[in-house]
Formats: sequence, structure tokens, C-alpha cells
Amino acid sequence: MNDAPAVGELARDTKRDRIGVVMGNEGGLYQLRPPGGGLEWDVRPVNVERATQDQLLRARVRDTNRRSREGRQAMNSNADRSRAETSPPQSHTASVAGDMTSVRITGTDANPLENGASSA
Repeated sequence: MNDAPAVGELARDTKRDRIGVVMGNEGGLYQLRPPGGGLEWDVRPVNVERATQDQLLRARVRDTNRRSREGRQAMNSNADRSRAETSPPQSHTASVAGDMTSVRITGTDANPLENGASSA
């Protein structure tokens, strides 16, 4: 390639259709890393070209969409796990001496003597 990208410039891997920052050029291969960080990959010089602004924008949109999908999947699996781990609320019943009024309090930390109930 005549107009090879320099270290630190954005380049396009034409074989994989990926954009990366040129990290080096060793052993006859370019080392590219995603613009937002991540693992480097090797590219043959015939498959490297300078990235255009249009290509960079498309790569950023694709990366943002991927992270958004991964985030939604993680949130959904955490919500599912949270629902599975949550036990139903416990119920406590307390009788108030004298008029035999029954008080039902729902909640795991509920104290039957709170909320106006008293012991005799």
C-alpha cells in the first residue's frame, strides 16, 4: 500500500470490515486496536487502508449498538436473576390483648408490635 497509515492513525481492515487505531507494524503485519479500546488484531498490509470519517462514524454506531444490546441483555438477565432470588414477603400476625383485634403486617423486617399494636 503506497499511502500506509501511521501509528496512531485510524485504519480500516478491508478483510474484516473493521476500523482500528494503528498500534504498530511489526513482522510484516499491522496491529490494529478498536478506537474505544479492546484487543488488538493483526492485519496484512494489503488489507489496510486509511479510514474515512464516514467509515469511522459507521464503526462507532455499530459499536454503540453492540454495547447497547449487550447492556440490555445483561440488565434483563440481572432482573430475571433478581426475581428468582427474591422470596415472597413473610407475614406476621399479632393479637392485641383485650379486644382480640388481629393485625397483619407484611414484609420481611416487619415487627408486629409496631404500627400501633401493643402487648398486654
